[in-house]
Amino acid sequence: MTDQPQLITARELADRYEVLLFDAYGVLVRSDGAIPGAVELISHLNAREHDYFVLTNDSSRTIAASTHRYNELGLEIPEDRVVTSGSLLTRYYRENDLQGAATMALGAGDALEYVRRAGGELVDMTEDAKPDVVVIGELTPSLYEDIQIILTALLNQLDRGEQVRLVLPNPDLIYPKSADSFGITAGAIAKMYEAILDERYPNKSLRFDRLGKPHHFIYEEGAVRAGVAKDKMIMIGDQLATDVRGALEFGVDAALVQTGLVTARNQDGSWPVTPNYIVSSLWS
Repeated sequence: MTDQPQLITARELADRYEVLLFDAYGVLVRSDGAIPGAVELISHLNAREHDYFVLTNDSSRTIAASTHRYNELGLEIPEDRVVTSGSLLTRYYRENDLQGAATMALGAGDALEYVRRAGGELVDMTEDAKPDVVVIGELTPSLYEDIQIILTALLNQLDRGEQVRLVLPNPDLIYPKSADSFGITAGAIAKMYEAILDERYPNKSLRFDRLGKPHHFIYEEGAVRAGVAKDKMIMIGDQLATDVRGALEFGVDAALVQTGLVTARNQDGSWPVTPNYIVSSLWS
């Protein structure tokens, strides 16, 4: 890799790599619509039958709901090309023999549906609950109350000497809501819980198991779906700490778009982790 990333379009990347891996928010879509060039790029890939997958840390929608939303925005992305961090719970529960485990989950709707599909038994959101697993799924309208309820139940379980598995599908701290507005995500809440746990139990190092980017779990799933060698894939994302770092550590090339959280402009010439490419645009 060179010291500075190469400037390129996403369309040109499709000519260099057999499989494109996309982040969703900040790359293809924002809350206020599709990002310029995304519709044309996805249509181009579909027409060429060029392999691509969307790896999104969003755990608030099922895959069906996610693709419906993409389709509403003009992105004709099939369900089998989408991997959400929430969908990884099924594999996580299976590999850790957690089917039937009492689970307290922060979230609503589809975020809780992911837990059910994974085999978790949801417990009531009460402070005297005794969860075996705590999942931070999504932020809810009743966030302040829900955070305190889960925190109290979690600390009570740990004080009783019980082991509680902590799971975080979406490790993101922040996401772009529109071109000039941002929101916090479940990863920020998990960070707060970990700080509290460090304060109360300084010798235990209690941490959430993170499933989404930059952690390997979601990249492994993408690689299995793609079915090609790592050097034939590239991750296109908008965050250095998750999309780019995770891809490079997994052994996949990475490109940074200029429409999301991090841009070349706000790096001031230095990179904490250097992408292979800077995507100047998705299409033209």
